[in-house]
Amino acid sequence: MPYQESFRFVQLVPPRRRTVNLSLGLRITPFTRRIVDAIAQDQDAHAIRDIVRDAIDDDDFPDDPDELDFAAQLTSLLIDLRDRDSASLAGYDEMVEAAFGQSADALVESSDFSAFRDQVSDRLLALKILPIQGQGSLTRYVDLQRAISLLDHIASRDNALERVSPRSLVSATLELPSEIFPLPGSRRERLVPPDDEKEREIAALKEELIELENAAEEVLTLGAADLETSGPVPDMETGRLHDDNHRAPVFVPRSDVEIVSAAPPQNFERDSFVFVRQSSISSLTDQTQRTLTTVGVTATPVGLGEMIDQLERRSTVVEQQIEALTMDPDAARFLTIGGSTIPVNVSPFEIEAAFANPEPLGVPTTVGQIRPTHVGMLRKTKQHILRYEAEEIAHVENVVIGETKTRETRRLRRTEETTIFEEEITQEEERDLQTTDRMELQREAQQTLKQSQQFKIGSSISASYGPVEVTVDTEFATDSSLEAINRTASSYAREVLERTAQRITERVRREEIFKAIEEFEEHNEHGFENTTTEHIAAMFQWLVKVYYAQVFDYGARLWMGVTVPEPQYFLTNTLKKEKGPLADLVEPDPISFSPKHLQPSNYMTYVKKYQVDGVEPPPERKKIVSKVFRYPESSAPQSEPPPEEMNGSLEMGIEHGYKAVEAYVICQRGSPKHGAGPLPDDILSGLTLFIGENFASFLWDQASVIKGNYHLALTNETGSLMIGYSARNIRSYVLGIQVTLLRTERAMNDWRLKTYDAIVARYQAMHAEYRERKAELEAQAGIEIQGRNPMENRILERTELTRSALAMITGQNFEEFDAILGFMEGRIDADEAIPEGRYARFFMNCFEWENMTYEFLPYFWGRRQTWKEKLLLQDVDPLHAEFLKCGYADVQLPVRPGYEAVLMHWLDTGLIWQGEEPPEVTNGTYARFLDQLAELRADENSHIETPFGDPWELTLPTTLVRIRPGNNLPEWEMDEDSGEFVPVPEP
Repeated sequence: MPYQESFRFVQLVPPRRRTVNLSLGLRITPFTRRIVDAIAQDQDAHAIRDIVRDAIDDDDFPDDPDELDFAAQLTSLLIDLRDRDSASLAGYDEMVEAAFGQSADALVESSDFSAFRDQVSDRLLALKILPIQGQGSLTRYVDLQRAISLLDHIASRDNALERVSPRSLVSATLELPSEIFPLPGSRRERLVPPDDEKEREIAALKEELIELENAAEEVLTLGAADLETSGPVPDMETGRLHDDNHRAPVFVPRSDVEIVSAAPPQNFERDSFVFVRQSSISSLTDQTQRTLTTVGVTATPVGLGEMIDQLERRSTVVEQQIEALTMDPDAARFLTIGGSTIPVNVSPFEIEAAFANPEPLGVPTTVGQIRPTHVGMLRKTKQHILRYEAEEIAHVENVVIGETKTRETRRLRRTEETTIFEEEITQEEERDLQTTDRMELQREAQQTLKQSQQFKIGSSISASYGPVEVTVDTEFATDSSLEAINRTASSYAREVLERTAQRITERVRREEIFKAIEEFEEHNEHGFENTTTEHIAAMFQWLVKVYYAQVFDYGARLWMGVTVPEPQYFLTNTLKKEKGPLADLVEPDPISFSPKHLQPSNYMTYVKKYQVDGVEPPPERKKIVSKVFRYPESSAPQSEPPPEEMNGSLEMGIEHGYKAVEAYVICQRGSPKHGAGPLPDDILSGLTLFIGENFASFLWDQASVIKGNYHLALTNETGSLMIGYSARNIRSYVLGIQVTLLRTERAMNDWRLKTYDAIVARYQAMHAEYRERKAELEAQAGIEIQGRNPMENRILERTELTRSALAMITGQNFEEFDAILGFMEGRIDADEAIPEGRYARFFMNCFEWENMTYEFLPYFWGRRQTWKEKLLLQDVDPLHAEFLKCGYADVQLPVRPGYEAVLMHWLDTGLIWQGEEPPEVTNGTYARFLDQLAELRADENSHIETPFGDPWELTLPTTLVRIRPGNNLPEWEMDEDSGEFVPVPEP
């Protein structure tokens, strides 16, 4: 009868230190100097390959390695080493003498041999960096370099050579110089998320809009104290009109009259101006000054209104640009055909890439920061039945002389939805037919493994490998012996089986009572008749199984550990855009802002979001109010002469939330009432205007009419503005007044509160409507199955873990995979598809993705802003819920056998090996992995299992009983050697 498998597991151990290191040391040649200098200058792998390509084209690089000096002797030495299982230092000396005719130390010191090893070193490095050139000869150069490195160890009298077989040395992995490998492109390139130009442009525009708003608000804080008025000429003294020889009247000032004129005669020119003081502009923040310069406010002097106008004009342009860039595309719509869901309004390709790929053809050559971490050994624990043994007494039946007993047993079973477990210390029952399950150990062992993983929520067990047990996790710093590893594996297997046996014991001692409508009833009748001359005590004993257990080795794998951040990120963002079961019902987002967050640039976002009606726009930053006075009030002929003096006043109201900062007055009047002749000294012809705390006067000029204009700085009046005028010796006039008002902070705060109240009221109404509609739809929908099939969830999880792990391993995010040109039929760019297909096939075949194991780490290892969302996330599939909540996923990946050397080559160069069997030459960090795998597989036969460790016996209880022969009671005694209790043999 063959062994039966109990369970399997993988034991991960770090690589052991190499006894003898065969390495390619860095030889300073012109070729290697160029490479080292390029690395020191932070040049990438492409630049280094160009250096190699130029060197290969040079005549100094031979095509055939066998044409080199010493090549034939080294080949002879390697052949001799392959035939030996062991050798002493003296034996190595003899082999070197036989091959070269001189000692190893004399050989390595010779100049000819030094030149030869430089040639081998340069050619090997060149073929490693650029394997597309002469791939077949790389293996030959690796063999030559192994022999060269071995000669160095022989010359230095390395005693470690005696502990390693020569046969293993000639196939040992060759270490590359760490100064060059891994190449800089794979070691230094940093993953950069793809740059979304559109998002970046939107962000820049929004930032500019905020700067414009902040600048405008700061400019509004300026007032009368920050303004200054410029006029045409200084004030003049009072004069009189004089006419010499009937010439045009002129204004002649008199020195004996002290009446002061408010202002000289004016013309309709911009001969006065109200501007912001330079000191006030300098007091603005640096950001506001830069913003003003950006919008064109560069020249001085500049008016306050002009500054605000320029800022608002630019704000309008920026808002229009943001709106054009943020227009929401149509939401994705899906068509259901049978059991498939297909998007029907998603563009199959990008417009920019519809006809050609602008990027150069090829595949990524980047290499992430993930490296091999362990060697994993597959272990299987098997068992075989040895014997049955009698254990404790299960029941005693006493029958006295001449007594006859009859017992009827009735068994009834009922089953309900709930299960009741009643645990008893002892059981007493009689059965006509008793059976036991021969496969129960394997089944219970699997159950034990599952229960041992239950506290690692979100962890998986490979179907082919079982659980992964990490023996030591100290990267490359630990040297573990094979015996210690095997002891750990045997201990782990023994522990699992012993826990399984204990679990079976506990299960046997539980009586399960099921109640159901269906009843099964069994009647058994037992009879005892004592016809002997002695009393009979029939004893029934429990039977136990004794198993023989052994751990077997089934080969080794190279493992890589990948820790992936938030592997559910892409899936959750995709699901957020998917419609829920209540297709058109969307819960309104809660109000997460306060009144102070409302700005002219963003309030419409909330108005549209909550569909608010009747919201007033924000108050304007600047307003203009005006008033006109005229005499006569109509153009009809006057029936009476105008009065000598005309006076008037009014109170101009100022809108709530505004202040008056500037006034512009303009006047045009007719000829003087008394003509142009000589006038008394106290009679002047003109008009004076009083506005707030300022005034302006318009006097008669040399023409037949008087006209003029003024710009006046006011004093931040609020509520109302006083205006008065006085006209004298004027037949007619027209007086215009224009007042500039600026918004105050109080007006903005009032608008924010009013708008916020309107938004809140609308949100409350929408949420109430949503709750009512949801309750109605749920009542109509009835019972609905939540979530997805667990099998589908496992597929989604493993797919996302695979994608994320590949992104970490390869150092790229699949941006370069675009072999589809578009068009309706999906045309393929073959030149792009072929290398991309090879790249994808390599990584999907390089790892045994079907045996990937993983564990989800808690949410707090992810981004802090996602904690609240993840903490209470729920799903009907608890394992999928842990996937959606995890902050990281710890993934363990086995490398497919045969791909180890190819993977190491990719890690060294960023290029996929496409030649024949790759040679064992890699970075010194990874060489130990390849050597340990070669050692473990040296005597490995894939069809024969290899036992290791000491076997042990395992006792399992059964439900079987037997009648004990005789009337003596069972006894147990302690074994002095083992310290265990064993039964005393029956007589």
